[in-house]
Amino acid sequence: MSLVTWVDAYSIGNDEIDSHHKKLFDMFNLLYDSSVDTDNGTVVYTLLDELLYYADYHFKAEEQLMIDNNYVDTAMHMVRHKYFIDTVMSFRHTEGVSSNELVKETVKFLGNWLLLHVTKEDSKIAVYF
Repeated sequence: MSLVTWVDAYSIGNDEIDSHHKKLFDMFNLLYDSSVDTDNGTVVYTLLDELLYYADYHFKAEEQLMIDNNYVDTAMHMVRHKYFIDTVMSFRHTEGVSSNELVKETVKFLGNWLLLHVTKEDSKIAVYF
């Protein structure tokens, strides 16, 4: 069951970046589904590792696009990306917390960050281009 659904209104008009965003939405939904289906910390940590790897890949591509096009707010956008990575890393390295609690906190952060970042910050890139 999807908690967040991609809609075309989230598009920034770049096929590569839009496909990355869709993948991030899918990964978020998979993590959410795992929080409903299981209390298996291994699954949670595996999904967080995959999310971190893919987010890093996506952020590098998005940042390069901004640099190549002289986007005026590139530095601040990169700070927001770093905040995301740092926060997810802190969830990944949390010890002594049940996987259900970890997933709830992670899902809350990811849902808010992903939707706000794509609809507010990344939409500025679309307007700029």
